[in-house]
Amino acid sequence: MEIFLCVYAEMRNNRESLFSSSQRLTDVSKAVRAKSQYCLSKLNGEDITPFLRRIEKKHKLDFANMKPRNWFFEGSTFISPNWKQQGKPFQINRDIKQEWLNSLTKT
Repeated sequence: MEIFLCVYAEMRNNRESLFSSSQRLTDVSKAVRAKSQYCLSKLNGEDITPFLRRIEKKHKLDFANMKPRNWFFEGSTFISPNWKQQGKPFQINRDIKQEWLNSLTKT
């Protein structure tokens, strides 16, 4: 969850918006869907609309059978990275803060 909060905060700082939903795509307002760029992974066959079928056909995809961590965004597919925590968050933050303080004294 901490990773998502960090991603959301950075996106907000860069004036980007992200909406994630656990609803079926067809349950989301058509106005919202029309103004959105989709980042899609495996979908339930019932959720694949004619619009998504056209995308599947154009890019030779099968949303119902996509492998885990595989995503489609803006015409191409990618695999999401594996995040591995090295150290506890308070240790990482302490180390980064110390590096920043050291950089201030060098200038």
